[in-house]
Amino acid sequence: MINKDNINNYYKNALSLAYLGDSVFSLIVRNYLIKTHDLKPNGLNKKANSVVCARTQAEIMKEIKPTLTDEELDIVMRARNSHTNN
Repeated sequence: MINKDNINNYYKNALSLAYLGDSVFSLIVRNYLIKTHDLKPNGLNKKANSVVCARTQAEIMKEIKPTLTDEELDIVMRARNSHTNN
């Protein structure tokens, strides 16, 4: 769990921010789909996966980029330029 003493170091890691952001975005999308679609879990999952993907997130970023602060843009760029070694 994140505590006050290590929160700054935690938020400096761009990959951690990207991972957390993807999780939050996925939760928002899935919540919306449950409220607005009468589908079985497999159908909900397919719809969610079509939205929660890099291509769609890039399209959304183009739309919201003009509204972001300099600090937010910096975080976005660090996350986009980070790569995992998996």
